[in-house]
Amino acid sequence: LIPLILLVHRSRPEDMGLHPDGVLTPASAGHQLPRRPGVAVDTPYTVALATRGFWALFGVIFAIACTVMLLTVHQNQYLVDIGFSPVFAAWMLGLSGLLRSSGSILWGALSDRMTRELSFTLSTLLGVVGLLCLLSAQTSPDVWRVVVSVLLMGLGYGGSSVIYSTAAADLFQGRHFGKILGLMEIGFG
Repeated sequence: LIPLILLVHRSRPEDMGLHPDGVLTPASAGHQLPRRPGVAVDTPYTVALATRGFWALFGVIFAIACTVMLLTVHQNQYLVDIGFSPVFAAWMLGLSGLLRSSGSILWGALSDRMTRELSFTLSTLLGVVGLLCLLSAQTSPDVWRVVVSVLLMGLGYGGSSVIYSTAAADLFQGRHFGKILGLMEIGFG
C-alpha cells in the first residue's frame, strides 16, 4: 500500500493550492481545484446541529453504517448458505476489507479533484452495483459474481467514510469540528 499512498500523499498545503493557514491561492494554470462550499468558519456545534447539512450527513452516515455493517457481519454465512465453501467465503471477506482500505485511498484522492457530491455518488453507485451482483449470486451462484461484488462493494463503500468526513470538514470548519464530526459519528453506532 505504501506505493499507492505515495502517489496521492501531499506533505505541504501548497501542494493542494492552499496556504498553511487555509487561505486559497490562485489556482495554477494546469491544476484547478474544485469549488468547496465556503460556509461558516469556526462553526459552534450548537449551530451545526440546527443545519440541514448536518442532518443530511448524519442520515448518510447512518445509511452507510446499516449497509456496510450488515453486509460485513452476514456476508460469510450468506455465501455459505447459497453454496460456496466456508474457505471461499472467508477469502472474500478478507478481500473485501483489503479493497475497502484501497477504496479509501482511491476515493480520498479523487474527492480532492472533483466535487464531494460526485465522488460520493460514484463510490456509492459502485457499492450498490456490487450489492446487486451479490444478490444475483443467490439465483446463479457463480464465483465471478461474488468476486465482482466484493470488488465493487469494497472499492465503492471504502470511499464513503473518507468522503463524508471531508464533506463535513467543508461544511463545518474551525475549532469545534471534532465535536461536530463526533456527533455525526453517533449515526454510525
